[in-house]
Amino acid sequence: MHNFRLSIIISLALAAIVFVISLFRDEKYIVRTDFFVPLTVLEKQMEQGGVGFAGGAEIDAHIQLLKSPVLLKVIQKKFPNIEFSFSVDRTRYGAVQVEVVGGEDSVLVEIANAFVLFGDSLKQSMMRENRLQTFTFTQNLYREKEIEVNRFQIELDSLRSLPKFQNKLKSNKTEDAYTFKIETLYGTAVNELAKYHTQLRRLEMILEAPVPRAYVISAASLPAESALTPGYLLALAAFALSFLVQYAARLIFEK
Repeated sequence: MHNFRLSIIISLALAAIVFVISLFRDEKYIVRTDFFVPLTVLEKQMEQGGVGFAGGAEIDAHIQLLKSPVLLKVIQKKFPNIEFSFSVDRTRYGAVQVEVVGGEDSVLVEIANAFVLFGDSLKQSMMRENRLQTFTFTQNLYREKEIEVNRFQIELDSLRSLPKFQNKLKSNKTEDAYTFKIETLYGTAVNELAKYHTQLRRLEMILEAPVPRAYVISAASLPAESALTPGYLLALAAFALSFLVQYAARLIFEK
């Protein structure tokens, strides 16, 4: 009985020490921003009337963008000398949650919301660059095909102006094999030129279309939640651990 009381006293003393020490910890806060990733595929936007949430791979890509060193450098430049940690995860409802932990609650709110804002800006910049590269590549193909069509047109005009070709037309005779070959190539080139023209018009529309921004459903705000484990829980854990260690030691030494 004496040993039991002594274990209780020692455990209570340790719990009290842990609780007092916990009072002197630097305060840390945690803030969260939740948002849905929008659709960025123009065809799907049009199918859904311009409204829709991304899924699967597009959400994963957006999360990787928010975790990228490029975006982190932008945030750190915007908020210099501020120490913080962050995490980005998908929620079970298909949204994305940005969680920021640090010591200045009001600044943390700005940082969490800045992740969403700058993430949108970086995504828009990357997608515009990608769209522009695709447009330029297609435009070059169109110009090359246009030159080819003009070349075939000039050659056909030259062939058709020959007396031999004119005589065949008058006598309803079939044109020669070479002329037929050029006409076939010319027709194929014209069809390809029309295809590239359609692609260019579509890419122009995509290039001018703005990239939709994230749908924020819960922006970070004050008051911020404490990120520290409450002192009474630490004291309770210290008491339980101390008592169990003493009890186990007593059982070992009594054998």
